[in-house]
Amino acid sequence: MFNIRPVSVGECVQFATAVQFAGAPELNDRVASQCVGSVGPAGMLLADDTEMYERNRLGLEPLKPEWLDIRRGRNRKRLDKNGFTVGGATDETAMRAFLVAAQDLDGAAMIGTTEQSGASGAVPDRAEVEQFLYVEASYADEADYDGWEALWTDDALYWVPVASTDDPRQQMSVIYHNRSRITTRLNQLRTGKRYAQAPKSSLRRLLSNIELLGGMTNPDGGTDLQVGANFLVVGSRARGTHLWGPRVTYRLRRIDGALRLAHKRADLVDNDRPIPTLGFLI
Repeated sequence: MFNIRPVSVGECVQFATAVQFAGAPELNDRVASQCVGSVGPAGMLLADDTEMYERNRLGLEPLKPEWLDIRRGRNRKRLDKNGFTVGGATDETAMRAFLVAAQDLDGAAMIGTTEQSGASGAVPDRAEVEQFLYVEASYADEADYDGWEALWTDDALYWVPVASTDDPRQQMSVIYHNRSRITTRLNQLRTGKRYAQAPKSSLRRLLSNIELLGGMTNPDGGTDLQVGANFLVVGSRARGTHLWGPRVTYRLRRIDGALRLAHKRADLVDNDRPIPTLGFLI
């Protein structure tokens, strides 16, 4: 479930969490995973909705023409048993409520009325590791989804936690994808219809402080190389430019003579606060 809290006419914060059930760990694991994949800042559903909210806001900003009509369902609104105003699934009841809340916060109407708005082998050396990380970053910058996907192992894990996430199978994350979900995300991006990335963000990444952190035993009994790096992503979209600063931990595995990515974790410096829509590959 999620809650949208207006801050001002030009800003709101969306809070999302997964409903958890007592005594149902397997169900809770699945619900948390589905929630992360759909309604978080990097989710595959709500991020697109947020983009459309933003586009509607930008359309309203000039005040004319007053093209967004949110009167639909006005004659069907009613009070439920708890005293809340509700309407049909396709009605604009919620949109009118958001507008009223924004007007109350800002102290002025956006437009005239609320009714007319709207794995194994030789151990890699530093040079090989650095080159691999640079290639991975370049694929992401250039939206080369095929190249980026080909870097991952079959048991891959891609994780962007929030500050409070200790167990990503029970708590919310920005991204928590296994190999299958990585493919799902990329397939959606390939359609060109992910509104959170239509048009695509212009991106450039800088990597520094690359550290070889040692080996970790992988499920095949071999050893993955753990690597850490500081990361700065500059992302530009119509709404402006944003800086993303994660500390990234990688696990690299040699398979058939080439390095592959088995695990990537990106801890954003501001992951304890609301973050903008993250529809691209961090």
